[in-house]
Amino acid sequence: REAALVPGAEAAAGRPYIRLANPISADRVVLRQTLLAGLLETMAHNARVRDRLWFFEVGPVYLPTGPNALPSEPRRLGIGMAGPVVPGSWSEHAPAQTDFFVLKGVVETLLEGLHLRDAAFQPADHPTFAPGRTARIALGDRALGFLGELHPAVHRAFDLPAAPVCLAELDLEALAGVIPPAPALTPVPRFPPALQDIALVVDDGVSAADLSAAIREAGGALLAAVRLFDVYRGGQLPAGKKSVAFSLAFQATDRTLTDAEVETEKARIVEAVSQRLGARLRG
Repeated sequence: REAALVPGAEAAAGRPYIRLANPISADRVVLRQTLLAGLLETMAHNARVRDRLWFFEVGPVYLPTGPNALPSEPRRLGIGMAGPVVPGSWSEHAPAQTDFFVLKGVVETLLEGLHLRDAAFQPADHPTFAPGRTARIALGDRALGFLGELHPAVHRAFDLPAAPVCLAELDLEALAGVIPPAPALTPVPRFPPALQDIALVVDDGVSAADLSAAIREAGGALLAAVRLFDVYRGGQLPAGKKSVAFSLAFQATDRTLTDAEVETEKARIVEAVSQRLGARLRG
């Protein structure tokens, strides 16, 4: 079953599977290099009795290290999600369905809880996931894992329901290596933030992560938070363009910011992303 997955980076790099001398069955003859195949089997089994399939697993994978040597056993976190976002009830007759962005939000919440606020989601190609619905999770030049929506061919191989199936696999050893040992705490702000929304029109090839990074870099000390809330294509936008909208929070520690200060900061950010990424304000 794992072969149907065309599993992650290890197999792609040409690492052979470790074969068992006494397998318990004919289809369980090698040690796993990914958690995703097991998650998909569990999801397919449970799909017979329920429509909301949200699972995770923490466990080792087994990577060869050389002839006659014991394998490396790095720990991984696997997440598998499909079906309604919330269980059906009298108040939620037709709940929203899990998709790539729901899974991304779960992973973002996990990373934020680990105080890894600078982790980036970068567009990527991965044989397990559908093109355009795949992201690499990284912190600086260190890869932390992948997430994405299951490739249709893999979806069929595991006999799963028609709903989108979303998966993530994170390297817990890599995460442990970058978690701050003592996260810095900041006082609760005394003065309220000034909230501003901006929608930027950019080429389709410009990622939201690059835009967010450019905004943060240009924002300086008064930019307290940046949150992506919309990506739009079509309508009045030219072909090959998209609109990416962010909510910005400006805040000072010693005063309430004036409208003029906020507009100055906003204009500086727009000018910076225009020069760096060719962005322009929508409308």
